[in-house]
Amino acid sequence: MKNESIKRFDEAIAPVSSDIKELLAKVPDQIKAQSQEIRLRQGRPLILVGLYGTCFVGKSGRVSHLSPELAVTVSELDVSDTLNKICSYSVYSHQDSLAKGFVTFGSGFRAGICGTAVMDNSPNARDKGVKSVKDVNSINIRIAREHPGAADKLVSLLFQDSLKNVIIGGPPASGKTTMLRDLSRQLSSGETGTFHKVVLIDERSELAGVSTKGGNDVGVCCDVLSGFPKAEAIIQAVRTLSPQYIICDEIGSLDEVFAIEQGIHSGVKFAVTIHTGSKDELFSRPQVRRLIDLNAFEFAVLLKNSEHPCEIEEILNMDDYNEKSVCGGHYYDFINAHRRAFVKRAPLKSSGA
Repeated sequence: MKNESIKRFDEAIAPVSSDIKELLAKVPDQIKAQSQEIRLRQGRPLILVGLYGTCFVGKSGRVSHLSPELAVTVSELDVSDTLNKICSYSVYSHQDSLAKGFVTFGSGFRAGICGTAVMDNSPNARDKGVKSVKDVNSINIRIAREHPGAADKLVSLLFQDSLKNVIIGGPPASGKTTMLRDLSRQLSSGETGTFHKVVLIDERSELAGVSTKGGNDVGVCCDVLSGFPKAEAIIQAVRTLSPQYIICDEIGSLDEVFAIEQGIHSGVKFAVTIHTGSKDELFSRPQVRRLIDLNAFEFAVLLKNSEHPCEIEEILNMDDYNEKSVCGGHYYDFINAHRRAFVKRAPLKSSGA
């Protein structure tokens, strides 16, 4: 019987072009179980990336860590066929997602897309920018995995007595999303002694998965807002779902920070993640500075790296990091510095619930 990690690998290669899929299906189970990414670059070797590092896939599914010249070369047809299958043969209906550089499928698998930007510079365009992507030449499939227990240490150290506002930071592939997924499962399934009402903001459908059937286990008392922009989803959740805890991945925009602030002022607790390679990088971001200035986020959790996913490097108590200690003794006025991002914002009103 296949273990769960191998099953996830097999699910991730389901939309890959037939020839490449046949090769990947023959890869040794040990490699499958430890793989994190499948990289298809037009005219380049077929590559797998995982806990073992980088390996090149050759004929009959043989892998090599040192000989890219022995690998199978990914063709233009392989890339285009894979893109069509990932988009369920409707690339046009995925234009909005492609413009952001990814398509999500299955149980939260994210396919990063590289190609040529199609810009929307029409006079009547509301938001000028990337409208779509053409001439796709590279696809990177991130293999989403469920790891029950990935958040055990986090929960045991911070969540035994009460819910906490937590920022989880780490570099790409350090396990931020996996840890959030398991945190949601544990908090909303009574594993801390209480069944908490959790709302999962799943903008890219990576946390809970695209399909409600056979999706990821995020807990029995968890509501999922999938595909919504995070800022809008947070406000909607607070107004309509009476959450005790909101979990959202990869906070970046000022609108998202503003929405979190509104939620905190409404009595909701949050767990959020942010890309960062170090403690200094984390605290240099204005978004993080504003969250700290709220005096509501109690802890920042730093994860290690892609070689040690979901492993905690350090837990920082936010009481030790005020604006003076981190910003060289100068107060950082976030609202005035970014006032244009907050104009014409109506305050969040109680729904009366």
